[in-house]
Amino acid sequence: MYFYILEFYIIIFLFVLPEIETYFAIGAMSGSSLDGLDIVYCKFTKTENWSFEILSETIANMSCWETRLQNARNLEAEKLEILDEAFGGLVGAEIQAF
Repeated sequence: MYFYILEFYIIIFLFVLPEIETYFAIGAMSGSSLDGLDIVYCKFTKTENWSFEILSETIANMSCWETRLQNARNLEAEKLEILDEAFGGLVGAEIQAF
């Protein structure tokens, strides 16, 4: 049995506000199910205890990418790099729109 993680991106931007302990993070992931792109925006605050808020979105319509990503394991290095850059561009654009 073979398991492939075809594309997995996680991007975290951490912004620290110095006087109050508040952290903001954005993460993005497309896992092996290839059913969509998950984006999450989190806010972590420490007063006496840590608290958090999460806003997330799933972009489910990635059917054209699903086939391309499933076939990625069969690509030559140069074509895989092109696919990686294109998918990275999609992830970046979706984060900007988020």
